[in-house]
Amino acid sequence: MDKIDFSMTADGSVGLYDEATKDIYHSVTGALKESFDKFIIATDFENFCQNNGFASVADICFGIGYNTKTAIYTAQKTKSKIKIEAFELFKEVAFLSPFVNDGLKSPEINIFLLSYFLSKYDEEFTSYIEQFLRDNSEISKQYFDPDMCLLFKNIISSGYKYNPLDELYAVLHNIYYQNVSTSMKKASTSLQIADISFDIFFGDARVKISETKSKYDFVFLDAFTPHKQPLLWTYEFLSEVKSKMNPCSILSTYSNSTPVRKTFSDLGFFVGKIILDDAQFGTIASMDKNNIKHDLSQYDLGLMKTKAGMPYHDENFSLTSHEILINRENALKNCDIMSATEYKRKFQNEHKI
Repeated sequence: MDKIDFSMTADGSVGLYDEATKDIYHSVTGALKESFDKFIIATDFENFCQNNGFASVADICFGIGYNTKTAIYTAQKTKSKIKIEAFELFKEVAFLSPFVNDGLKSPEINIFLLSYFLSKYDEEFTSYIEQFLRDNSEISKQYFDPDMCLLFKNIISSGYKYNPLDELYAVLHNIYYQNVSTSMKKASTSLQIADISFDIFFGDARVKISETKSKYDFVFLDAFTPHKQPLLWTYEFLSEVKSKMNPCSILSTYSNSTPVRKTFSDLGFFVGKIILDDAQFGTIASMDKNNIKHDLSQYDLGLMKTKAGMPYHDENFSLTSHEILINRENALKNCDIMSATEYKRKFQNEHKI
């Protein structure tokens, strides 16, 4: 993968920028805040956990783990069990998740992720992190949690070989206690590891999601911007995602893309918008109308019927983003649907705007 740039977002959590796609991983207003707002608060995730005692989650585009972390945090807060299956293309990004300053102030969750990667990826993970810390000392000083970096270095220097995950977590916990500040020790005792089932699948999410046998209560769809990277926003991919959702499941995304909303509608979802603090951002989709708190406006619904609403397509999960965009562009040229510009002008005239 190409170079990843780090930055501090407005809430003090670390965000990423992908040079290859020229796209941000996180909102500059706050990476942690965005995760809570768009995936936890918007879906009423906490109440679901309280009422059911269990939640299953698909975290599509894990990145550096904010959505998984906030889901675990909320499940632990409500004393609920949680199962998370995450999907991510780049191991190099996901491997950094235990170390970044995420602002959550729950080091036990980062210890859990560290233990997972050490247990499952062992030398591949340790070699990558050792080299990253050597080659990027200034980045780690500015953007990484020093206690987590110290913990990792002590694990490596101890030469301990670990398996299974619960045994490893106990060892990490002991080393962590010996090497971090007293103020963080209390939090590290609170994680109920037996209540967490977590796995991450690396590779093309179009393939990986089709291989899983799981059913999810929540889908957190956090892929790159649709008009730049439409791979995970196509009719075919979202249809596959729908097949993995329980009847009352909720899919949440930061995107308010018109073709994405049109695709949800075409697939039979009820579609709504996310509104928090009187600000509109993102989309909710569910087969249960009761999960939609804020309906799309008349204007939004009309816009979906214009050229702006034409879905992205990738029938065999084999196209590149560029090919998907070109195919959509060609289809738009050959259709006689009203343009978005024409619709906007007509709507404004009819409603005296």
